[in-house]
Amino acid sequence: MGYSTQNGDRAKSPLPIPLQAKTGHLPWANDRPSTASDQFVDLQYATPLAPAGATFRWVICGLLFLATSINYMDRQVVSILAPVLQSHFRWSEQDYAHVVFAFQLAYMFGLLSVGWFIDRCGLKIGYAVAITVWSVAACATAFATSFFGFIAVRFLLGLGEAGNFPAATKTIGEWFPRRERSLATGLFNTGTSSGAIIAPLLVPWIANTWSWQTAFVVLGASGFAWIVFWLLLYQRPEKSRYLSPAAVAFIRTDDAPEIAGSAGEEEAGRVGWVQLFELRQTWGILVSAALVVPVMWFQIFWLPKFLGAQFKVSISKAGWPLATAFSMQFMGSIFGGLLGTWLINQGKSVHFARKFSLGLCALCVTPIACVGWIHSMWPAIFVVGFAMAAMQGWSANGYCVTTDLYPKRAIASMVGLGTAAGSVGSMVFAEFAGWYLQHTHGDYILLFVLAGCGFPLAFIALHLFIPVWDPVHLENPTALST
Repeated sequence: MGYSTQNGDRAKSPLPIPLQAKTGHLPWANDRPSTASDQFVDLQYATPLAPAGATFRWVICGLLFLATSINYMDRQVVSILAPVLQSHFRWSEQDYAHVVFAFQLAYMFGLLSVGWFIDRCGLKIGYAVAITVWSVAACATAFATSFFGFIAVRFLLGLGEAGNFPAATKTIGEWFPRRERSLATGLFNTGTSSGAIIAPLLVPWIANTWSWQTAFVVLGASGFAWIVFWLLLYQRPEKSRYLSPAAVAFIRTDDAPEIAGSAGEEEAGRVGWVQLFELRQTWGILVSAALVVPVMWFQIFWLPKFLGAQFKVSISKAGWPLATAFSMQFMGSIFGGLLGTWLINQGKSVHFARKFSLGLCALCVTPIACVGWIHSMWPAIFVVGFAMAAMQGWSANGYCVTTDLYPKRAIASMVGLGTAAGSVGSMVFAEFAGWYLQHTHGDYILLFVLAGCGFPLAFIALHLFIPVWDPVHLENPTALST
């Protein structure tokens, strides 16, 4: 018993649960007539029970969750302390937009190289270096004495933080079978919400008790503790002392041959950017990212300022409204990941599961367009929170588009390129937001209307560029070049 490939080779499988899908048709194929490309595998088993030891993959997911939480805490401190910093450094709305722009510019540059760096050095070293850089930058922010000094440390923070999502997404691709990836991605991605929940509750208290500088140091130092655990626990599944051969086979059980790759195959070659840009799947990911990422970052960098401008909420009183909105976001990440996994387990194709989940989430973001006309704080918070939950649901499934369609050796590079495209859109939006708020004296109506349009447009773009769920074929891998 085993599976057969196109060339007729047979391979043994230790997995015990019989497949309830039709022989010769991929469980992850889209709902279209099968083609020759669908016939390369004849699986005998599906949705197998995890063997002993395979649960260690959730420890790895937990580390990704903690890293993402730290990432967002360090990122959000500046928006929570914006009124204090604007007073201390005498910033205008446009100056604040420049600070956001500097972070996003560095984030984009970092993303353009971090995928290459992680693919070259491996996840263990690459991820640790990225968190070291951003933790140093977060702590150094406390010692900035001028506007340009602040710009410099935020730029360094952006360079380091760019490594988180390419590394985390690549880790999910290595440590989880395909049917679990949206759930695992949703779980680690809840770190964006947990970090955003903790920061507005913790930062004002630290700033009021000690100083705003202390807030940057305390939150920045948490990254160094994470690095210790990462270096102690992480290895590729094939090399991990915490996994048995059966556990590794379980993780690899539903990878398509184009996507699955052994450690030896991964080291055999890297994919060049020219190859990636020739693919319509790549352009679908880039265009959709450029439309949705600015909306997500708008909530991070401007929601605290919106509460102050619209409802006169001070820093000390903004913690609970912000924590409420980001708590709703937290739940969206979990349910978004569960939805994709549930649909696949119900026998739906991966194509249907991803597109249905993304489309539903895009629809649920649209009410945020009305927030500028809401004149009571808590109704506005609940509408924003609902939309942010849908945004995280989108993220949980959106990152899986890359892990579903691209070989493992290309995942970090593709996530880096996609998030870099999002950063370009975010820089444009940040500068526009600063200019618009400066000239309208704090009117947020148009900004929220634009936010409500981003996700539906992104879904349309994704569907146009990726109408069917065909895994990417990359031949003759070459050294990745920039």
